[in-house]
Amino acid sequence: MKSAIAAAAAAALTLFLPGLAQGSGSSRPLATAPSQPAPTGDVRISFDWAMTFDCGGPPMPFAVTEWPGALHGVLGLNRDRSYSIDLNYQAFLGTAWTLRWDGRLGGRPVQMRGGAAELRVAGPHSLRAIVHEPNNDVIINVDADQSNCRLAVDSRLHPGKTEHTFYSGLPEDEDRFYHCSGIRTVAASCQAQ
Repeated sequence: MKSAIAAAAAAALTLFLPGLAQGSGSSRPLATAPSQPAPTGDVRISFDWAMTFDCGGPPMPFAVTEWPGALHGVLGLNRDRSYSIDLNYQAFLGTAWTLRWDGRLGGRPVQMRGGAAELRVAGPHSLRAIVHEPNNDVIINVDADQSNCRLAVDSRLHPGKTEHTFYSGLPEDEDRFYHCSGIRTVAASCQAQ
């Protein structure tokens, strides 16, 4: 099974990284707010997701419908399958925050404020970043070849949950989440370099 996963990872990266050499190592145990420039790597993928939310309840002082939000992400992926991802969120009442995590493609989820995150191979030319929140997983699928890049983002509720949770992103709000009944994609795009 492990060899099948490794083969899928190598196949997905071969498009971007000719002569891929598989490496070993471990990821940093905790994702933090970045104190360095955006990720770089042998492959760099940037992506943008515009969405609207329907949210209410704490920490929101009032319910909102069709509230706009945006996410800009940058993935830096290296030949040894190590990576860094920055996710820059802009959402409620002008709040903005960035989360960064470093890991190894196909490795264990990295613990971070508000949950955990990981990067997986989703197909021959596809990668999937997953941000695990208490009630849902935000799934970011990037499908790229040498001439096109397609992005799909989905927030999937965990069984038995009825509201999406989104980390507030502010350090003083370490355990606070926005609770949203609906989230809709307005636009999604990506670019591989």
